[in-house]
Amino acid sequence: MIRRLTVWLFLLSVMCLPLSAQWAENFDHITALTSPPWRGHIADFAIIKKQLKLHVEYPEDVNESRIAITVPYFKTTTWKGDVKLDFRPTINNYLYCYLYCYREISDSEFDYVALRWGGGSKGVDLLDVRLRVLSSGESSIVRSDILIDGSTYPLGTKPSTSFTVTYAVGSGWQLRINGANDTGNETILIGSSSFDVESPFSSGGLGIDCFYTKSRSKAFTFDNLSVTEGTASPPEEEEEEPIPLGKPTLNELMANPLEGGSEYIELYNPTDKPVVPSKFAIGILSNGSYTTTTALPSVADTLYPGQYIVFAKKSEGVTEFYPQAQNVVTMSNLPQLANKGFTIGLFEEGLDQPLEEVVYSPQMLGEGKVTRRGVSLERISFETPASDPANWAGGLQSAGYATPGYLNSQSSNADTTQLGLPDDETEGNGKSYLPPASIAEEVLHLPKGSLCGSAIYLMSAKTVKYIDGTATKRWCRKFSEGKDLGESIGLPTGYSYLIVVWIQRPDSMVYARKCIVTL
Repeated sequence: MIRRLTVWLFLLSVMCLPLSAQWAENFDHITALTSPPWRGHIADFAIIKKQLKLHVEYPEDVNESRIAITVPYFKTTTWKGDVKLDFRPTINNYLYCYLYCYREISDSEFDYVALRWGGGSKGVDLLDVRLRVLSSGESSIVRSDILIDGSTYPLGTKPSTSFTVTYAVGSGWQLRINGANDTGNETILIGSSSFDVESPFSSGGLGIDCFYTKSRSKAFTFDNLSVTEGTASPPEEEEEEPIPLGKPTLNELMANPLEGGSEYIELYNPTDKPVVPSKFAIGILSNGSYTTTTALPSVADTLYPGQYIVFAKKSEGVTEFYPQAQNVVTMSNLPQLANKGFTIGLFEEGLDQPLEEVVYSPQMLGEGKVTRRGVSLERISFETPASDPANWAGGLQSAGYATPGYLNSQSSNADTTQLGLPDDETEGNGKSYLPPASIAEEVLHLPKGSLCGSAIYLMSAKTVKYIDGTATKRWCRKFSEGKDLGESIGLPTGYSYLIVVWIQRPDSMVYARKCIVTL
């Protein structure tokens, strides 16, 4: 009960209303955090050179330190602050700043709008998150949806950023950043979101939540925090320019589907810009030329960075055979993909020459798969041209021989850009797909000094949650002891998930273990 009340105050703090119509702290006139008004792990932070710093003398291998203070909410609220990180944020060293609690789901779950540095993101993102208070007394993020994606402006090696976030009831959210790569010395409008749920509370907790390994225990710095009424600058000052668009790439081909299934092609967006699939076409080489090309259907929605889309003669010819399949679109005029071989080209609207082309041969599927039905040809790397036959391989048995609409089983671009793989695992990441029980067993028997963590994704590539090392070991232990996997991790049923567990043994680089489960 004490822990639950602490988290309640940390999240909402509606019982302690602020005395003024705004709040600001530049740490120039205080020498230490005190309670009140601050609460949480205040002993983990220090005021050094008139700045707030994480300052933990004896950290564990994996740590979390959070503090909060009550701030007011208005019809139009602006949050500002300076954040300096002495490292490039990663999946294991990252930061959340909880801004606005807009809903109490129950006495153990709360919805928040928050900022995130790292944790799988390349930039500063604005998120809609759900925080759950577990029966153990700990709290975790059980849902995380991106409202504004900051990956267009990636963070540097030691980023120093200033953020300005504005929420206007009836209008939505805006995020501005100064200091990320490519922003120069200007404050850039990163993006806007129409997400608009007004909080029933007149005040709430402004939370700083640091996740870090032992070497980063003094690497977070904060300054010039404020919460004020009104906007930082009129939205009309930021004229919307045409959004630059990216180009997709061919990523998977199914020419010999299972009995009753459909042929399909899969595209992936490897860029940091949105892709409009209907601006592209495909063609099959015939007698040395592309006599006709077929435009991709306009029913296809925008393909955002890191997303996949599958075009099939009948979508059910894919989804009925692969329950994890995501973003499958019917394309009744999809050109036939001949089992014996063909050359396919991807064209940009209005251009005669293909952006890229792939020469398909059943021998590329690998030994034992040439005549087997239901084996797709998967691309291995986005860094290697699609035209390179060595950059393609048949889908792995452990992944069902095909991966329509999600991460290829043979992909060397797996998981996140921040995860590497040892040399003996680089061959398509094949060894990294294991049953969840095997992954849990490996985690529980890691040698002393090892690090680990996990990330959960929907098959659409949307992030569900990131889990630190301690919590990863906890769910592995619960699962190994016989508890249901979904209950062990805290995942709702009715969905398919990609579970990625990253591991770093002493004196080795990071590698990944992955599994796909339907709960």
